[in-house]
Amino acid sequence: RGKVFVPLRSSSATQSTDWQCVKLQECNDLGEEQREAGRIPRTVEVELTSDMVDSCVPGDVVTVAAIVKASGTEDVRRRANKDKCTFIIYLEANSLCNDKANAGSNCSDNAGEPTAANGPTVQFSAKDLYAIQKIQEEENLFRLIINSLCPSI
Repeated sequence: RGKVFVPLRSSSATQSTDWQCVKLQECNDLGEEQREAGRIPRTVEVELTSDMVDSCVPGDVVTVAAIVKASGTEDVRRRANKDKCTFIIYLEANSLCNDKANAGSNCSDNAGEPTAANGPTVQFSAKDLYAIQKIQEEENLFRLIINSLCPSI
């Protein structure tokens, strides 16, 4: 009882999501004078979901926009002092752009939508453009921004 897990794949409540965990390593493109001899490049794990799965292979240079997350480690807590808290930092990717091929052709975000190399493309309506021009004409634009973000200041 409670020891066997059987997924109900035919159920309408079952939802499957593509998921992949990759390790992101910092680039060593610094000049010779800035490079530290014998230093191992730092790495961090990145969780890819949906359309970003299988969008890169080892050795590719990628640009990732992500949310930094932390997870507790039970194994480390058992071995070390029980009062210490140990966390592992990882990234939850929102967008991944593979710089290997042509810029802009291998970019995708978490919604599965293709994006440009410099970020997602945004479509503005004529009403939006008119509102932007009206804001631009404001004399004290800084005060408008402050009132929008922090009205209590």
